[in-house]
Amino acid sequence: MGAAFYLDIMKKTLVFIACTLVCTFSRAEQTSLGESFEVAKASHRDLPSVVVESNRTIDSKDDAPPSVTLITSDDIAQSGYTSVAEIVQKLGFVNTRPGLTGKRDATFDLRGFGGSDAYTNVAIIVDGIRYSEKELATARISNIPVHSIESIEIARGGASVAYGDGASGGVIRISTIRPKGDVPFSGNATLSVGSFGTQDATVGLRGSADGFGFAVDATEASTDGYRESSGEDFGSAAATLSWTGQHIYTGIRLGAESSDARLPGALSPLEFKQNPRQAVPSINNRGDFSLFKRDFVTAFFRTHGLDRDYGFDVSQRDQRLSFKLGNPTGQRQVLQDQFSGFVRDSFEYADTVHQWTVGLNSERAELDAQSQFSFGNFAARGTQSSYAVFITDDVTVSESLRVNAGYRVERFYQYRYDMGPFVPTESSTRRDFNLEALELGFAKSLTDELTGFGKYNKGYRVPNVDENDPAARPPTGSFLNPQRSKELEAGMRRRSGQQEQVVRLFKIWLDDEIANVSFTNINLDRTQRTGIELEHSAPLGGHLALRAAYTYIDSEFRSGNLTGSRVPLVPKHRALVSLTQNLNDQAQAELLLQGQSDQRLGGDVGGVQEQGKVPGYAVADINLRYQLDRVKLVFSINNIFDRDYFSQGFFNEFAVFSGRDPIGIYPDPGRNMRVTAQFEF
Repeated sequence: MGAAFYLDIMKKTLVFIACTLVCTFSRAEQTSLGESFEVAKASHRDLPSVVVESNRTIDSKDDAPPSVTLITSDDIAQSGYTSVAEIVQKLGFVNTRPGLTGKRDATFDLRGFGGSDAYTNVAIIVDGIRYSEKELATARISNIPVHSIESIEIARGGASVAYGDGASGGVIRISTIRPKGDVPFSGNATLSVGSFGTQDATVGLRGSADGFGFAVDATEASTDGYRESSGEDFGSAAATLSWTGQHIYTGIRLGAESSDARLPGALSPLEFKQNPRQAVPSINNRGDFSLFKRDFVTAFFRTHGLDRDYGFDVSQRDQRLSFKLGNPTGQRQVLQDQFSGFVRDSFEYADTVHQWTVGLNSERAELDAQSQFSFGNFAARGTQSSYAVFITDDVTVSESLRVNAGYRVERFYQYRYDMGPFVPTESSTRRDFNLEALELGFAKSLTDELTGFGKYNKGYRVPNVDENDPAARPPTGSFLNPQRSKELEAGMRRRSGQQEQVVRLFKIWLDDEIANVSFTNINLDRTQRTGIELEHSAPLGGHLALRAAYTYIDSEFRSGNLTGSRVPLVPKHRALVSLTQNLNDQAQAELLLQGQSDQRLGGDVGGVQEQGKVPGYAVADINLRYQLDRVKLVFSINNIFDRDYFSQGFFNEFAVFSGRDPIGIYPDPGRNMRVTAQFEF
């Protein structure tokens, strides 16, 4: 793949933008659809969609599809939580593991993909831009201040039609508050101090007048960390400039962030038992660090008030990483470009209302990396480009039945350059291929309170430029196979007043699941997930409210020498219970209990016999909130009973060559406290 392909993508992008602008103004004066159509559209809104759409945010919880958990800005403000990871975990009931490089970001696991790098199977979308990395790294969303978030949509289950590669487990979509119209100047500030020397300060300013709007956010944070040599210094800043016209909303957003983190490494089981707060007692691991920097710029365009909707998002991210991880040291740079555009319209046919969307997506990621080991040096270069077209049709058949269908085709181009001690001669390898995604679903209103739903989807995940890196030892001159998935889901949702209950049953079949085993990226034998998700929320009378959720996932191999064995890092049982008490008009108290069963160690796929387990655990948190005019005070204690536990551990058969135990444990924090003051002005 050469420059000609990329130029072709850019030409098509420019044509799409030009057509969007022409159609916007040519249709600005056209009349709306007839009265009967408006009645049909009203029914369309009354019954929720089956799937989340890539270009339309959910306005309220009544509109949320049954497989989606919607967290609003009011939910976030009321909770007092201070990070995106905490909000997603505690309000969205998402299996969340602490980041291994840096403390502010986390790995989110939807529907049991822990054994195959869960973050590569969950698409993270922020204001229409994909934040999921095209490398083996978690999506860095810690630069998003919680006061700037308008909503978070957590969609469980495959969503490759709308989002393409890497959405086999689901999607987490974050929408920030963008200034529109005439909004008075306002601001927010948050100051936090906590255990382990944690300090955090965030400030945000926003406003608009005469159609022009702006928003500025900045964060500065530092911590010494729970463990020795686990501190981090973090800083970020971002600004948005926008303009709102009669039928147009457009703008640009740019920002930068940096993270300087110390890395304590993985402990052996004995070391964890002796002192879970210690760093790895190895000379090779002294001074391990991760230094990350990223700059980004995005532009967006939307129409409104027309019979047909148009929009596009364009983004570029340039990120650099330097690191030391025991023996290896290295530097990496990844440059990522994105474009997504859509056209959406509605029409009436044979007493049904169709809402169709046609979208275009293109992405390009370039990796340039150098790694230095005691046994030799690696130089890696890789490129991955893709160009996709998708179409969806959301049909209101009647006031009680809504169905949807979608199809996507995506063309991928991959290139890698091999040089290192395990490569006989320097060589380059390339390939191109097509992948398809499909979805079908329905929502049926059974009574005024009860809705049944079901869906089928077929999706995929492509090995990224990092996984095809020769330093990770894929065979010379070849690539890993794309991962392919099929999923069936069915369920019921009941709503009555302030009460809501949801039951979802699902089964996922995976071929060529991609995983990292002892520093080697491989395709696993065929696997499957069978599960049930239960959610309940209701007032308990007086000033007490209950939220509860439970997930059961049976994740196992269905072929090869591991047939019947469970997939690593997937707990079979997970549960959450939250009790919130309104003490008075200004004060609230919340008790949160979380627990899960044991897991197979990550990377343990050498045989049926398990090499060890990540033990099950249960922890309790408490959160006290007090509202005083424009100031909110929050006092939180996590892991109240100071339990020593870990949510992730790995088996590495090569560890014995460096004198280490093959089981490596990453402890979760013990009891920790935080005091937060949130100001509005």
